[in-house]
Amino acid sequence: MARYTVTPVSSDIPEDSEQTEPIGPWARRAYLAVGLFFTGIGLLGAILPVFPSTVFFLIAIWAFSRSSPRLHNWLWSHPVFGPPIQDWFEHGSISPWAKVAALALIASSFALTTYMLWGRFWILVPVFLILSAVSTFIVTRPNPPR
Repeated sequence: MARYTVTPVSSDIPEDSEQTEPIGPWARRAYLAVGLFFTGIGLLGAILPVFPSTVFFLIAIWAFSRSSPRLHNWLWSHPVFGPPIQDWFEHGSISPWAKVAALALIASSFALTTYMLWGRFWILVPVFLILSAVSTFIVTRPNPPR
């Protein structure tokens, strides 16, 4: 049975994304399926106004790094989706515009949840705590060096 080792095609892909252990054909197909699935969800998120996309592209690029150098390179160098992915992998950063958009969506989601579940504080308190933690994480990420 053949074993595959997938390495990035482009030299501007970070070295830590390189797959060093050989993987079997079934694992490669599974990673490819995961990558395609999350790319589809990411593309859907790019169209829908309230749905995120970058998180799903990060999962997809991780899966493609283990299954398809061609798709990994395509997503990494994509003119629209590539820069936020590169910012995250290279600097752990989120752009100010993305921070504002994420925080606005989090606030509006919590407002809608509060409206729908008013009086059920045993649900609202954990939701508030989780969204506060996520918001804190987003705000504390550095801005990209551009």
